[in-house]
Amino acid sequence: MNFWNLFKEMESMQSQLTDLAKEFNFEKLPKMAFAPGATGRHFPLMNIRDDENALCVEALAPGVDPSTLKVTMQKEALTIAGEKRGVNVADENYHRCERGSGKFTRTIDLPAEIDSDKVKAEYKNGILLLTLPKAEAAKAHMIDIKLD
Repeated sequence: MNFWNLFKEMESMQSQLTDLAKEFNFEKLPKMAFAPGATGRHFPLMNIRDDENALCVEALAPGVDPSTLKVTMQKEALTIAGEKRGVNVADENYHRCERGSGKFTRTIDLPAEIDSDKVKAEYKNGILLLTLPKAEAAKAHMIDIKLD
C-alpha cells in the first residue's frame, strides 16, 4: 500500500465506523473537521508578505464567528484560534457534507521578530488581516564603510 492509499483507507474506515454507529444509535462519531478529501488541511489558509517594516498576514476565515477569534504572539510564533460553527441540520438530511466546522488552532513560525505591542488585527469580509510590525532588531540597518 502506498502513502496516498493509506489516507484513503483511513477515510473509508471512518465512514464505515460512522455508518455502524448510526445503525446502533451510538453518539455521533467525530468528523475530520476541516479535512475534506484525502489529507488534512491547515485552517485558516494564510498569505504572509514581508516589507522592510512589517509582516502582513491575510488569514482566510469565512464563516468564522469574529467573537471567537483569538490571536496570540509568543516570540516569533503566531497563533490564530477560533470556531467555525456548522449548520444545525440532522445528519440524515445531508446528501453531501464538505464544509468543515468546529474549533481550530493554527500556529506558524514567523521569519522575523515582531514588536507585539504594535500588532493590528482586523476581520473584514471573512478575512483576518494582521499587520505585524518588525522589532527594531529585525529591521535591516545600513552599515557605513570607512574609507582609508
